Amino acid sequence: MSRFWGGYSIGYYNGQFYKANYPDQYENEFVWMMVIIALCGGFISSLGGGYVSDYFDSRTYRIKAYVCIFGSLAGIPTIIGTYLSFNSFWQSILFLFSEYLLAECWTSPAITMVVNVISDENKGFAVGAYLFLTTVSGTIANAVIGPILKSYNASPNGTTAEKHVYGYVLTISVVMSYLIAVPLFWMAGKAYERQMIERKQKALLDNN
Repeated sequence: MSRFWGGYSIGYYNGQFYKANYPDQYENEFVWMMVIIALCGGFISSLGGGYVSDYFDSRTYRIKAYVCIFGSLAGIPTIIGTYLSFNSFWQSILFLFSEYLLAECWTSPAITMVVNVISDENKGFAVGAYLFLTTVSGTIANAVIGPILKSYNASPNGTTAEKHVYGYVLTISVVMSYLIAVPLFWMAGKAYERQMIERKQKALLDNN
């Protein structure tokens, strides 16, 4: 859920950051760059995360958690570069593309861990609960960030300092969510490994 906090923060306030700090590019290049970033960076990252976690699954069950942890850690410097780049639109966009390319690899292995440890008759409910809770997390993030931005007078039409508030708040919100996600993914990986080993041992006993 922690990663969805960051994801929803980006999804909802990313455009406002660029509208405030790069109004000229926002009206022209921004839309097309976001299409490229989402389609190329996000697509490659999602497929790559799933492929790596499946390819090395036979070596260690924790690989799925490791991929999630890598994505969270890789997202920290790229998010900082994205939202603290106030002087160069293209520098900020390059960091944002890097964030999508490196940090969004977590979704496939994360949901696979959930599905793999749930009994067949409960998989649908488990996925539904997972998506519900993550959506709630993201919704709360937007509800929290909005008043914070308002309290600091963030505005696309404000002073330079007021425009920069978007970058500062987004950076803190997303980086914190990524940092919190790291130990949670680590614990999830340990629990996932334990359950998969127990399931494998049970299957061997049943066959014998």
